[in-house]
This record gives sequence, structure tokens and C-alpha cells, in this order.
Amino acid sequence: GGTLSSGASFTMDLLNNIYVSGYGCDVGSSSYRWVTRQSTLAQAGLTWATVDDYVYPGNTYTIADGMAVDSLGNIYSAGLGVDGVGTYHWLVRESSNNGSTWANVDDYGLAALKTANAYAMTTDNAGNVYATGSAQGPANGPTNGLGGDGGAGGNGGTIFVLQSTTSTILVNIPENSSTGSAGGAHSGATGGTGGAGGITQANI
Repeated sequence: GGTLSSGASFTMDLLNNIYVSGYGCDVGSSSYRWVTRQSTLAQAGLTWATVDDYVYPGNTYTIADGMAVDSLGNIYSAGLGVDGVGTYHWLVRESSNNGSTWANVDDYGLAALKTANAYAMTTDNAGNVYATGSAQGPANGPTNGLGGDGGAGGNGGTIFVLQSTTSTILVNIPENSSTGSAGGAHSGATGGTGGAGGITQANI
């Protein structure tokens, strides 16, 4: 029923229920909601129901990108949520009861003033669950106080792989990341504009 909806990934649980995660935009607003829909084995993909409709606290931009199911039947959905001050959070949500309820099990931020986004998920034969994504600096540097030059833009992103059992970074690979540009010079009593953030040219 939203003005814009998109499915980003799908998976199947141990009971052969099908799940699709993505986002939906509320009618008449710019609110992007993390949405997971399910079609049970009996429904065979002909009918679907929303089993997770989530917005990260403090903002209206939350989207899902990747899904996986582990050897115990737990279902995972990965993506991002933006908080009230505009920081992007790497999120993983889990259902341990075949989609009936969901909860955040990973809310990861690289560091202050950085952004993070989980794009995809997978599992291995030992039952470990992995999420992959990227993190990078802010889109634009800050503008300094009255009469000051603009702050430098954030550097480009870095690609990460996190393991769920330890929440540690297994892979840390810069991917064509550029350095943020210098801030603009001040003009009289007016502060300069913050520099543009660096670009990350990488897809997961």
C-alpha cells in the first residue's frame, strides 16, 4: 500500500517457508520502513503476509538488503537504519520462531561520525552466520564557527565482513576509496562550506 516498495533479497527456512526482505515507503510521506514478507509452504508463493515492519528509533529511513537462514532454522535479515542525528547503523535482525517475531541482534557502527550498512548475508557448514557491507565517513565535512574555513569531507568507505558469533571484523578491504576534499575558505564573517565526502566504488 506504500508509494514505493521494493524487495531486495529472499530466502527459505527449514520448513520451506519463503521470505522476502526490502522496504516500503508510507503513503504521502518519505518514511522508508524495513519490511519482511512471508509465504508459507501451504501458500506456495501465491499469497503473502508482512511478518516484520520496522523503523529504526529516531528516524524514518530503515531498509533491508540481505537474508540468510542458519542450520538451526534462525532467519536473518541485514540492512541499515538511520538514527535521529543522521548516523547510519549496520543492522541484522533475527527471527528464531519461523518469522513470528523479530529483533535486532547486531547494531554496528564503525566509529563516531562514520556510517555503516550491511548488504548481504551467508552461512557456512559450521553454522556460522556472516554479514558483509561497508562503512565510510560522513557525506560532508562540518562548517566551522563564524568566519572559519569549512571542515574537510570524510574519507571514502571500506568493505567489511563481520562474523556473528564474535562480532569481529574478518576482512577489511579498501575499495577504490577517495579522500574527502578540503573545506571551502571563509568569506568575511561567514564560515566556509564543508568539503565533499570521499567516494566508495564498491558493490557487495
